[in-house]
Amino acid sequence: MPKTTEVTSTSIETTTEPPTTTEAATTAPPTTLVSSNRKANVRNMCWGDTKEIVKEVETGKFIEEDNDAILYDVEICGYSARMMLYFDRSYGLYEVDYIIQEEYGQQISILLSEYENIINKISESYGASAHNVITLNSLSEYCDSIADAIELGYMAVTDEWSTSQTNILGSITTSNYTTAIIIKFSSATFTAPEPDAGF
Repeated sequence: MPKTTEVTSTSIETTTEPPTTTEAATTAPPTTLVSSNRKANVRNMCWGDTKEIVKEVETGKFIEEDNDAILYDVEICGYSARMMLYFDRSYGLYEVDYIIQEEYGQQISILLSEYENIINKISESYGASAHNVITLNSLSEYCDSIADAIELGYMAVTDEWSTSQTNILGSITTSNYTTAIIIKFSSATFTAPEPDAGF
């Protein structure tokens, strides 16, 4: 607050003026951990972000967290998904996985259509993907469609993109009788730690 000084015959007195409207509005800026001019890698997040920064910028519904991960409910391209964020204690955020699992009784052809829509949306930003249809079992040739082969675990579909900062891997596959879409964004400059061997 500005101060005015009055000189009298006997002493110097200091009086305090009330703050102006402009001063009152700017004296206590909101606390933020995020720079306004940063360029995000995925959603509003950057590789290397701390969990504190992620919690500040992420708008999805928080589910739970542990030492190395946070789980949210979000949307990707209009579809409901679980989003798992992985952190290294030294580096920070290094991977973001979107997971869409089949709903009970859902036709796999519908899930495959959702996957294709997501891939097309990602391609609008990153260009055409490296597309692969992977045969996991020779019995796939007896299936009526790719969707049937995916449902039985005989085939999988993947799409990949790569930039100087981000690798993206999309897949639709069946494991343990559950078909899921997984879209994985990961830092291109960080090598993820090997999973614990459990010894």
